Amino acid sequence: MRTYQPDQELRITISREQVLKTVKNTKKMIKHGLDKLRYEHLHALLGKNPEQNPDEIVFGNVFAALLTKIANGEFPIPIQPAFKDNELIAIFKSVEPLDCRPIGPCGVIRKLVASSVMASIQHQIKNYFGKLQYAMDSCGTEKIIHSFRAQLSLDNSKDIFAMDGKNAFNEANRIFGLHQIQKNFPSALPFIRMMYSNPAKMWYFTGIEHGAQAISSAQGFQQGDPTATWCFAMTIQPFLQEINNILGDSGFVKFSLTTKI
Repeated sequence: MRTYQPDQELRITISREQVLKTVKNTKKMIKHGLDKLRYEHLHALLGKNPEQNPDEIVFGNVFAALLTKIANGEFPIPIQPAFKDNELIAIFKSVEPLDCRPIGPCGVIRKLVASSVMASIQHQIKNYFGKLQYAMDSCGTEKIIHSFRAQLSLDNSKDIFAMDGKNAFNEANRIFGLHQIQKNFPSALPFIRMMYSNPAKMWYFTGIEHGAQAISSAQGFQQGDPTATWCFAMTIQPFLQEINNILGDSGFVKFSLTTKI
């Protein structure tokens, strides 16, 4: 599969100043990904003082150019696993031994690119989702709760129908989601396509005898990826829009991650 080359007008550019600001404002002591890189390492390389020395400036410019290439899908396929493969960690949801959530801590480079890609389209996202999806909103769940309380206080003859798709986040159709991103947010497609158009490997340690094993990740979006919530929201937006169209003026739909009301 060839890399996707967007229109030059849609090309995302990441500057040294952007990288420096993100690194300085990010919480420290965050678990690293497979690359073993931490924000603390980059903070030291980019410079901690307002007056940077020439070496720090050179490194910052070169590193920003590298991130720009990744954001625009300009890396050949053999190199892409360095950014899209993850270590797999099981976060247990209950006392049941098999009731767990797989989390894949992404590498710092992927997180930095993802943050820049999302920042470049942030002003469009709210208008696109409108009043259907609140996963990308601050206090989105609270907004949904208050909206329904207000509606029921005005008309108590209405009822609420709440649905939950079992494991929907991890089983979402990536191809459909990529198609929606291509149609509505083409500048973000090269990076998202590089991460999700082909299966990634989720690595986990099974013990000294068998070492590291891998699970192929071909569906859904990786929990731990800064773009995953948005990608999932893009995938289900047409479905929610159709439900909203069917209800018309007799009701409304509001959604946040796996809670549809």
